[in-house]
Amino acid sequence: MEKKNRTIGQRLHRVFRLNMRSIWIVVIVVFFLLFRVGHHIWDFYSVSYLTERLQMETRKDVQTINKRLLIVLISEDEKVTKEHTEEISSRLEKMDGYIKVIMQNLDDESLDRALENTLQDFKNASWEMLSLAGNGDYQGVLTYYHSTYNVISEKLADTLGEIGALVEDKLLSQFRLALGSLIVVALLLLVLAGISTLMSARRSRKLAADIDREVGVLEIVSEQMAEGNISNLLDFDKDNTIASVAPTLRKAL
Repeated sequence: MEKKNRTIGQRLHRVFRLNMRSIWIVVIVVFFLLFRVGHHIWDFYSVSYLTERLQMETRKDVQTINKRLLIVLISEDEKVTKEHTEEISSRLEKMDGYIKVIMQNLDDESLDRALENTLQDFKNASWEMLSLAGNGDYQGVLTYYHSTYNVISEKLADTLGEIGALVEDKLLSQFRLALGSLIVVALLLLVLAGISTLMSARRSRKLAADIDREVGVLEIVSEQMAEGNISNLLDFDKDNTIASVAPTLRKAL
């Protein structure tokens, strides 16, 4: 009964509110889905791309440190040893930062421990060689380089290679997940937009039909009034705007 007492203006306002509500529901759902997609893309960047880049940078630093230690060994010069000690120290500090990020992004506890241990061994071996060179024991540097240092360096390189393989697998899975999420969002957006459009069109058609019906009632009332037939105003269905003003209109006539 409450619906029958609404005016055309009230019904227009109600249809507008319902349409806006549908639009906002679609917007909120799409925003949530896009947030999830953004999360997957961030995982793709941080866990895959960033980790891959940092492990490559770490491998380059390991190779550079190896070259610098060979230069120290070949030169047998205290000044050269001091210069390269500063650069090696700087690169070891950078490697600490790289490894910290890699360990945060990796989801492999055993590989994390292996990486941490091999890096610490590599740092200790590097400092041992620099210490020997600083004391002028270049024969000791040569012996240490071809024995302990090479073994530790190769172990670190192997661990970084395992990380690279793991990251490549994650890179592919994260890419597929991000791409799949985008496709799902696009499909859901189309579905929600279609449902919202259909509901809005249905409400609008119903309202238009109600307005057309009431305009038709107004035409009939006008014809009855033109013929001086006022009593028929009582016979109209209550489900129209004319019926609500019929008593006042009849009194005025």
